Amino acid sequence: MSKPLRLRAASPLPPRLIVYLFNATDHPSERRAGDYRIQLRLPGQRPRSRGTLESEPGSMLVLAGYIQEFDTFVMWDATAHSEFPYSKGVQVAARTVHEAAIDGVAEQIRLIRSAGVTEHVVAARTDHLVRALIRRHEITRDDLLLETQQYHSGRPSPRADSSQGELW
Repeated sequence: MSKPLRLRAASPLPPRLIVYLFNATDHPSERRAGDYRIQLRLPGQRPRSRGTLESEPGSMLVLAGYIQEFDTFVMWDATAHSEFPYSKGVQVAARTVHEAAIDGVAEQIRLIRSAGVTEHVVAARTDHLVRALIRRHEITRDDLLLETQQYHSGRPSPRADSSQGELW
């Protein structure tokens, strides 16, 4: 599969989606046993090089993983992972995946240690994917609005301060 997928969507989604989709696995080397992860590695990206998620004005950028075992998608904050080293692992807690498999949609706040920022992760069974994409879009929009308000008020962005804990 080529990356990214460029899709046209109908309301209530944004009209264009740029999707980076990876296989999410339950890898035994995870920091927490049972957690799922994707490996960020783009076609043509070489070891020791950095990759970039392309974005376009007016498009929704989606960074997602698919877990076949549970027919579940996980969507991370694409903005927080827009530039990355070769084969960077991005995780989601097993509990979040399991809750999505049972309830349809689940959310998680996680710390991105390498960047010292928090992100909001959304997971969903396939039959709830549109609802989860809408939620992922709302979270991204709200984060950008919050950052803009804080920039104009002279306050530091909470995304850059992991000591503030959960923000949502």
